[in-house]
Amino acid sequence: MTDMPESWLQESERYYEFGQVYYLLGAVAFVLFILLLFFIAFVLMDVLKTIRNINTRVSSITDKVDKTAKQVQDLVNDVNTRAKGMVTFVDDSAHKAMDLIEKAAPLVLGIGLILKMKQIADRRRNGSKA
Repeated sequence: MTDMPESWLQESERYYEFGQVYYLLGAVAFVLFILLLFFIAFVLMDVLKTIRNINTRVSSITDKVDKTAKQVQDLVNDVNTRAKGMVTFVDDSAHKAMDLIEKAAPLVLGIGLILKMKQIADRRRNGSKA
């Protein structure tokens, strides 16, 4: 039993060496995987910082847009109020003018009739003298 075939010992030695190489490659792969995880974590932290900066800028722009929209809304409301006031003024003025015309129409018609009658009378007087 103490005598083992030489080929068996050589084969066992090869398996042992392959096992050592396989173990070493596994350890290197594990270290590389850990380094890759650290690199990914570093990149993600940088991306997170960039996203926070962009978020701050977007918030600032959103606040400015909201402020501008509020100013525009106030301006539109002011213009609307003034336009309503002008329309009301024009409508009231037109109404007063029409009331005045309605009141003055009989007077203007009467004056026109009197002038026409005077013209006819003047023609008859001038016509009878000629």
